[in-house]
Amino acid sequence: MPIKAQNLEEALDRIGFSRGSIVETVLTTLNSDGSVNAAPMGVARKGPIQFEIRPYRSSKTHSNLNRNPEACINVINDPAIFLVTAFKEEKFDFSPPKFSHDNSIEQADAVVFLTMLKREEIDKERSSFVGEASSIKLIKKSPIVFSRGKAQTIEAIIHATRIEYYLKNRKSVEAEDHIDGFNRCKQVILKVSPQGSPETRTVEALERLIDHWRAQA
Repeated sequence: MPIKAQNLEEALDRIGFSRGSIVETVLTTLNSDGSVNAAPMGVARKGPIQFEIRPYRSSKTHSNLNRNPEACINVINDPAIFLVTAFKEEKFDFSPPKFSHDNSIEQADAVVFLTMLKREEIDKERSSFVGEASSIKLIKKSPIVFSRGKAQTIEAIIHATRIEYYLKNRKSVEAEDHIDGFNRCKQVILKVSPQGSPETRTVEALERLIDHWRAQA
């Protein structure tokens, strides 16, 4: 269900985009060959319909936004989608996301369509892109209860992306900080999510990756 332009601010409030807060989403952008790139991305609502994104300068998201200002914020409550889009080269027992004709993810609960307005350099590693919402698509109408297991699984995936980056760049202290964070998430997940659930399977897959990255560092 598309949201009209005059109702965008109210719709963003209802979805849960609090101003100033960073929320975890999956951002889709267009690659140079026209294919869709999906990557977990924290986004911050900076104004009534404005958002800031801070991708790493080495990422596809960064190069795609430099070339094409259009992007989709996909609101997703499925940790498996975060996992497979964070580590595209790995093989998991989860299906990859499916993309709609508008470059959004079909499994999303809602989609915010953005047009980037400006870019600024933050430091040697990241840039800041600020964009404005042009429309919103609501896909799922039914509410979903909050799951600590799912929330901590997404947090664990975010830690894992940092662990991979810091280990590859030989920053062991920073990597160990995020490994500690990952282990704290794991403790919560094992407490509230049953064995064999998507949450516990995701953590097991991430542990194998972390062990692999540590061995290569």
